[in-house]
Amino acid sequence: MWMALIFHLSSLTQDEVPAATWLGSWRSLFGHVFLYGILASLFEVSLWEWRSQYRFRWAVGAAVAASLYGVSDELHQSFVAGRSSTFNDALVDTFAAIAAATCLWLIASHWMRIPEAKD
Repeated sequence: MWMALIFHLSSLTQDEVPAATWLGSWRSLFGHVFLYGILASLFEVSLWEWRSQYRFRWAVGAAVAASLYGVSDELHQSFVAGRSSTFNDALVDTFAAIAAATCLWLIASHWMRIPEAKD
């Protein structure tokens, strides 16, 4: 569903893109960071559910999957009237995916090392 939302937002023309005027020129950056950070996190949690392990390789896999989707989405966006595909957007998507997946892995691996309190 999250990927469908990203696809839908990329299908909108520039005039149809929801305006977050309070972000000013940062709107695009925050949008990419938010969307692809969440996407990488969802990929990573899905992998954990499948393998029940908080391994770093799952974080890498989640970041790679989200980054590849970001590249494909930039390609898709290049066919939308009034929109363009940029290397910088793909780079921001990749950075957001790596940061989110790594942070989530650090939190989960730390959480698993904390011994449970005994009554």
